[in-house]
Amino acid sequence: MGDKTNNTENANDTAVDIAPQYKSSFTSFLKDVASFTGDLSALTCPAFLLNGISLLEYSGYWADHPELFAAISEPESPADRMVAAARWFTSTLYGSYYARCVGSSEKKPYNPILGEQFLCKWNDINGCGETRLLAEQVSHHPPISAFYVENTKAGVYVNGHCGQKSKFKGTTIQVIQTGRVTLRLTKNDEVYVVTYPDLYIRSLFTGSPFLELIGTTTIECSNGLVTEFEFLGKPWFGGKYHKFTGNIYNKEAPENILYTIAGRWMADSTITNNATNKSETFFDATAAPPAERQVAPLEEQKDNESRKVWSKVTESLQKQDYVAANTFKSDIENAQRALRKERADSGEEWKQQLFHFLDDPAEENLNTFQSKTKGSSSDIGAWVYNNSLHLQNNH
Repeated sequence: MGDKTNNTENANDTAVDIAPQYKSSFTSFLKDVASFTGDLSALTCPAFLLNGISLLEYSGYWADHPELFAAISEPESPADRMVAAARWFTSTLYGSYYARCVGSSEKKPYNPILGEQFLCKWNDINGCGETRLLAEQVSHHPPISAFYVENTKAGVYVNGHCGQKSKFKGTTIQVIQTGRVTLRLTKNDEVYVVTYPDLYIRSLFTGSPFLELIGTTTIECSNGLVTEFEFLGKPWFGGKYHKFTGNIYNKEAPENILYTIAGRWMADSTITNNATNKSETFFDATAAPPAERQVAPLEEQKDNESRKVWSKVTESLQKQDYVAANTFKSDIENAQRALRKERADSGEEWKQQLFHFLDDPAEENLNTFQSKTKGSSSDIGAWVYNNSLHLQNNH
């Protein structure tokens, strides 16, 4: 398997990823970051700090372990299904927030263009059936990515959307993740609503940035069960990065903790059944490599699919030709500005192709989710895939 440990365990991180000829540019960029007062996503990032992946493609991490995604609907008891849902969520964290830093450091993804799409699938694993993902950049100001993950054999599917608001705090960048994920089980007629933790980008001034999760994530089910995860920041002295805890309880009796989860989300964690006091492995990211994504080759992709959109930039980054990468990236951004002006001048309204926005159904508490999703009242609602299973079942 190989060791998945990260250089963030070492307090003596050095700027190993910034080549000497770019250190002055890196320093200049950091000064821009430190003095910028708005949302940092508006800043232009130099090409040598790009990771060659569109942020929209990050949606694929939600199905890094399709067998765990499909398994949510299998247990007979509601409590066991909640445990399965919490395990699936935990399995998404390693790829989403840690894997890119293994042996390297966190770099910036491409900002998706409006209408950009990412499509992929995962083949059957141990009889779980095929899982597929569709994602679309549904808004540019503010930037919002919508995604849909579906396993029809298991009757498990997700509609989600995510936005990010970034600001500089001291020597770190805080990224507030807005939006939520809605998981549905057709067989059990259950709905689970998942919220996002906040991110902190650390070690900026060493040139070896990495992500740290801090804050709370909740998974709240229509059956009354709740999982509440707490992501813990590393103490100033001693301790380790990436620790988290979790409690599963019924919201009618929150003092009665059914299960307790503890460990490190990028490594291993345990779950304890408090009724029996029995503990077992919850999830071990170091022993469970992600499943391989199946993505169409470039020549078969549409012009608005992520890897096709950014192909020339990515090819230049792979060659370490950062001048060409900056040029191709600027060409894409300038073309998008021209399209926005053209639409504004003609009064044309841009329409999403794969997703549409739905207000929250009455059974979802507005005030609760407004606080949990960190959005304004106008954000309350969800981006939903046009052919989502629950919409098909309503026809």
